[in-house]
Amino acid sequence: MGPIAGRAMVAQRAAEAMLRSLGATRITVRVAQPAVDSTASQLGMTCGGFEDVTLFPVVVRSTAMAANETVKVEVLVSATAALAEATARGVEDVATWLLEAHGLLYHNKLLHIDSVVVDHFAGSEYLYHILASE
Repeated sequence: MGPIAGRAMVAQRAAEAMLRSLGATRITVRVAQPAVDSTASQLGMTCGGFEDVTLFPVVVRSTAMAANETVKVEVLVSATAALAEATARGVEDVATWLLEAHGLLYHNKLLHIDSVVVDHFAGSEYLYHILASE
């Protein structure tokens, strides 16, 4: 008897249900837009701008503040939500896309994304942990 069809979806659905039951909220990730194809953009003289991407459902957990009162948060993101937003923008590697984002908007502050950890089950991503700080 082989693996059960759709087994990878179980973890994705369970993670999404968990995030929703823990008081799901929205978070905004600021990502760079592709630069317009021109000589100036090829020389790095122009920026394509930024786009704010809303991810839902997520759970935000504040970690202990450092001695200098720096804000640090961990954001648990549904893989289905992140994958949908990334796919809509032609992105294949969601974890790298999140890690290379300009930042994470939290309480009107733009936080730096320090790391992205991906949880896998049955060969499929089901949850992203984003660690961000000021």
